[in-house]
Formats: sequence, structure tokens, C-alpha cells
Amino acid sequence: ELEFVAPARQKVTQEIPIVNGTDEDWMLAAQFSGPDAFKGASSMRVGRRSTANYQLTFEPEWAGDVKGELVLANRATGEDMKFELKGIGEDPLAEDHVVITCQARDRLTHVFTVTNPAD
Repeated sequence: ELEFVAPARQKVTQEIPIVNGTDEDWMLAAQFSGPDAFKGASSMRVGRRSTANYQLTFEPEWAGDVKGELVLANRATGEDMKFELKGIGEDPLAEDHVVITCQARDRLTHVFTVTNPAD
């Protein structure tokens, strides 16, 4: 199981090394099941007798736990590499710092911009 932890609306990337010890190049097809919080390339090539890294990203929309699965299907050998994925979305980080200066008994209006990632 691969576990990821990231604040909501932020992302973290993990490289998964894929070792090809054969004399043939590999083409791997990636398939995800579960929430859209896990992302990666749809395919990758691993040259013969070499190692390539698959970059897997976790980007939670909001705080909470999510589970998924990544399957890297090797077209050359017919084998599948399965990875159970667990993501923990933490509370979002502050996106800005606002300082408002106002004299006592004066009125001040300040408009805050609120972002909504669901839009």
C-alpha cells in the first residue's frame, strides 16, 4: 500500500521505480480506480535492462481519507503490477495573509476574495 498525505488543494508526487530486467522494451498502460485525487500518466515506456520512474500524484480536493488502486499493465508480458493507494487529505493551508489597518472609531470596508475549487 502506498500512502500519501497532503493538505487539501495541494499536491504531493511519489516516483515508483519500474525495473525491466528483460531484453525487450516494455510499454505499460496505467489504469486508476477510485477517486480523481490520484493522477499519473496513462502510459509509460521502460527500456530493456533499465529502470524508469512512474510519477504518481495525490491532490485531494478536500480533507478526508480516500482509497484507490493503480494497475500498471505490461503489454509485452501480460503481467499486471497492482498498487493499493491510500490518500489522507488534511485541512487546507492558508492561502493568503491579510493585514488591515484602521483607526479607532473609523469605518473601513474590505472585500475578501473567496475561491471555490468546486466551480
